[in-house]
Amino acid sequence: MLQIVNLTQKFIIVVNASSDLLATNAKVCTDIGEFYIERYNATPLELAIIISTCEGIVNPQYSGFGGGFLATIFNGYCANYNIDPTRVVNARERSPSNFVPNAGEFSEIGVPGTLKGFSMLYDMSQRMRACGVEPTLEWKDLFTENIKLAETGWTETPHYKKNWHELGNAPHPFISIAQVVVNASSDLLATNAKVCTDIGEFYIERYNATPLELAIIISTCEGIVNPQYSGFGGGFLATIFNGYCANYNIDPTRVVNAREKAPSNFVPNAGEFSEIGVPGTLKGFSMLYDMSQRMRACGVEPTLEWKDLFTENIKLAETGWNETPHYKKNWHELGNAPHPFISIAQGKIKNEKLASTLWDIANEGPYSSLYRPNGDLHRTVMNELRSVNSQMSSNDILAYGVPARYADKNLCFNYSIIGSDLPGSGASFVLGCKIVEAAYGTLQTLTREERTLFMYHVLRYMYSLKPHLKSLNVQNVLQRIYGDASKIANYILNSFDKPWSTEPIKKFGSIVIHENVRHKREHGTTNIVIRRGKFAVTMTSTINYAWGSKLSSSLGFFYNNQLKDFDDVGSPNEPRPNSTPQSSTSAMILYSKKLNPVLQIGAAGGSKMIGAIFNTFFNYIVNNMTLVNANNAPRCMPFYRNKVESVYCEKEINRALKNKFKDIGKKIVYATERFGGVTASSTFRRKPEAAFDERRDGSVYINPNSNFEASVMQSRPRPVAAPIDRTPNSRPIISNRQGHSLDHDTNTNNPAANKDNKIRQQLIATENIIFLVYFVWPSLGFVKVFPPRLTSNTASALLRMVLLAVTAPMSSLKISRGALNCSNIFLTCNEMPFSQTTRS
Repeated sequence: MLQIVNLTQKFIIVVNASSDLLATNAKVCTDIGEFYIERYNATPLELAIIISTCEGIVNPQYSGFGGGFLATIFNGYCANYNIDPTRVVNARERSPSNFVPNAGEFSEIGVPGTLKGFSMLYDMSQRMRACGVEPTLEWKDLFTENIKLAETGWTETPHYKKNWHELGNAPHPFISIAQVVVNASSDLLATNAKVCTDIGEFYIERYNATPLELAIIISTCEGIVNPQYSGFGGGFLATIFNGYCANYNIDPTRVVNAREKAPSNFVPNAGEFSEIGVPGTLKGFSMLYDMSQRMRACGVEPTLEWKDLFTENIKLAETGWNETPHYKKNWHELGNAPHPFISIAQGKIKNEKLASTLWDIANEGPYSSLYRPNGDLHRTVMNELRSVNSQMSSNDILAYGVPARYADKNLCFNYSIIGSDLPGSGASFVLGCKIVEAAYGTLQTLTREERTLFMYHVLRYMYSLKPHLKSLNVQNVLQRIYGDASKIANYILNSFDKPWSTEPIKKFGSIVIHENVRHKREHGTTNIVIRRGKFAVTMTSTINYAWGSKLSSSLGFFYNNQLKDFDDVGSPNEPRPNSTPQSSTSAMILYSKKLNPVLQIGAAGGSKMIGAIFNTFFNYIVNNMTLVNANNAPRCMPFYRNKVESVYCEKEINRALKNKFKDIGKKIVYATERFGGVTASSTFRRKPEAAFDERRDGSVYINPNSNFEASVMQSRPRPVAAPIDRTPNSRPIISNRQGHSLDHDTNTNNPAANKDNKIRQQLIATENIIFLVYFVWPSLGFVKVFPPRLTSNTASALLRMVLLAVTAPMSSLKISRGALNCSNIFLTCNEMPFSQTTRS
């Protein structure tokens, strides 16, 4: 009989000579133990290590590698060999050699003993051969199921939940209190108009369109039915994540900046239409289309020709659509300005000029004539802009480019965040997320109203940071500001219910920003979120004010007035030629270590975007609302005018919250209408969710059983679960869970490693030759090397085994007994699962 007692947790594992008995503190640990018994006939000492590790994962409040254990062991079989059948193992924590009690906050930490104790138990399991008991598992095999458990998540135990509040603001490694079940096979759309969602659904079901193709299609639709906010006369920011790229060691992230740009001779306030920036939408669409073609490198095949992206939208503009509530509401702001719309029935309109323009765009191909010398669209636009004395020249349009680069990656709640970098304000969202993460434990002990006050103060930091983001000085210290998120969280928790200054915040943890900025109001936008499987796009489009400059093109759209968003001369966002004004745009994507997009969020609403997005995010993550309820809940945010803050709330907030602000001496300014237009999607929880904002109209499409897929070249090594962070002109580094490099080529000072590297390169070269012979040669009509029934997966695994076996005497790389040695990144370990290996 084996009995192990952990003095802190008091869990017991009992294995009887004629029975298999397990008793643990978590069902998942019992299940893992049962799995190892039935699959591998594991011995009690092996099970002790396995189940104790599991307990440390699901009950980290009681046990784990940072502690220790006592074990009592009895093996009756030893008596057959005249060996004492009993053992006691002491792996408890021990005081340091220079220990002085009460010498500081962490002076009572003892030397951890768990791992050394596991080493002893494993050694004993090997020595149990002397008692006739054969060990069945290699050391590394003891941890495979627990690695999966820690990566994919578990249902919190009652005691985990009960003890959570005791953690307070202490940093922790846990992803989410809610159960996380990520479904990588969902189709999710959220738009600002039902007709646009319907068109997206049509292209998914009819053509299996990719997210980048859908981004062009749906954004074009939004420009038709919500021309007061977006269209070909404006621009957009897009955040793109393609988890399938990681199968090919390609960075899965991109951010695309197709925002409007100031002309080369720009002078602010030089005339009625001097704030029209160079339109970027069509050039941005060209970039998205080009990227969709290049996604073949990630195994994602494009499904549509350029011209096919516009067919349904041409019909929509020709035949008409029902006006959206926001179209109707903003109609009066157009005044007497000329427009291209034709009323065809009560509440139904069409735009034949735009339909004709769309037909031309579709037929001229992805490289629009707007950006070509002597192009038809270019001539038309230049004639119109010259007629109103715009500062824009032909060269300004011809020279316009769309930057697309790898996204900056930051961690929050153990997810990677990517989003709108400059001229966007995604950095503000990152700071807010990190502050909430630092305070998460304590927030669960507060009332709903107290949590809202905390959120309001986080927004004060986010809004105070935003106007500084274009400053090079601030960009250089941004990571330090993120690193001080816990300091900021503690400060807010200690002061959120006390009076505060109405001036913008200048101190961010240990960083003080002294620059002079102005908090300027911005105006309308539209945001869409698109996801198919592991491929996601969050995209925010704008022409700035409602109807932009109110200058209507004969082509059927409105020109922007984006250059009104520049600030004062001398500020980071000062007016400059060839510059793009800063925006509150925050098109965000959070993705997991498994490279699944788990949350997409963005908003319309000008300067209120930051507040609207964060209200929804906070309600969803902290208040544990559904995504729809989180999005529709009443909102509060700080509102700045002339550097003076007002508490700005929707009038639907509850009385208890109103009283909280009143008790602090803060007068609430109630919004005349509900603000912000957030669209979001999530797979954080058991089912996929998507939400549009009832404040703006819209709709969603959710298909939990997507048929979207990407091909994977199985003969190439796959990255581990950690996200890839690659900078331009550098080779991707694959990191393990501890953050150490698994790229053996980096160890240039180790002769053995260098020898292995040369051998690895020889193996890869050999494999490439065989890959070409096996896969490329047959495609050219020659004879196959392998039997037809041999799959590429099997061939790839077989090649690796044969090549490694041939070179084994020359190399320290080896295939160990049992599962393949996954420390060797040359192997694709999941091609030969642990459960399928043969044991001697």
